[in-house]
Order: sequence, then C-alpha cells, then structure tokens
Amino acid sequence: MVSWLGFAVIAGVALFWNHPAAFPGWIAVVPVLGTMAVLVAGAPEVPWGSVRLARLRPVQWIGDASYSLYLWHLPIVGFTPYVTGQASPWYVVVGLVALTFVVAALSLRYIENPIRFRAAEYRRRKPVVLGSLASLATLTLLLSFWGIHAVSAAPA
Repeated sequence: MVSWLGFAVIAGVALFWNHPAAFPGWIAVVPVLGTMAVLVAGAPEVPWGSVRLARLRPVQWIGDASYSLYLWHLPIVGFTPYVTGQASPWYVVVGLVALTFVVAALSLRYIENPIRFRAAEYRRRKPVVLGSLASLATLTLLLSFWGIHAVSAAPA
C-alpha cells in the first residue's frame, strides 16, 4: 500500500504540478518523499503489490534512463519559459518532455552505456564516442548559457 501511495505522489507531481517558480525549492521534497515511499515499501510478492507496475518494461526503461532524463530536463523543459518569456502551454510542455526522452535515449545509448558497460568496445570506438561526447558537452554548455542569459535578462 505504501508503494502505491509513493507511485501516486510521483505521478501526481509529474502530471499536475505546473508552477515552475516553485522548483527548485521546498516543493521538490514531495516527489522525493514519494520515491522514498516506493523504496521503503520494497517489492513484496503479493498479487496487489506495485511490483507489477515496477516490472513493466517502460517503467524499467525510465529507471535505466533516469540520470539522462534528469540531466536533460532542465535545459530542455526548464529553460524554455525563460527563453520565451512566458509559461509554455501544455502541448508545448508535452513536446518538450518528448524531446527530453529522445535526447536522453540518445545520450544513454551513445554516451553512457558505452562508457559503463563496454570498456573494450569503447576504447576501439574512442574517436566516435569522444567526438559525440564533445558535441554533447558543447550543446549542453550553449543551452545552459542561453538559459542563464535568458533568466538574467528577463524582467523581474
């Protein structure tokens, strides 16, 4: 029951919280508490347990890509209102979240996994991987500086 409550809290924040000025701030504690509830509850093997949800392949993939999603969501989703000067409508946010998933999948596939799991293959493909990493780092810096400039230039 505790893990279902945790999943509900995480989903509720992801789907219904739309006040970007609150992040980062104390409100970030809410999804963290939801995640803690899922982790503390564990994975009891009961027919009504949330472990069935956690074992779904899309949920597993989100867990695998969580670091990439975390890294990419701020420059893609978070900076957009500052760059455009207005809150994004829901359909733009959906598109930006989809773009975040695409970029995170590419980052996971071509940068993270080769470095983490295939060290020998990584060494053979070093120029390609390092070139991709350098391009990705450059893009990240450019987006970050663009976002910082937009935030600092925005009227108070």
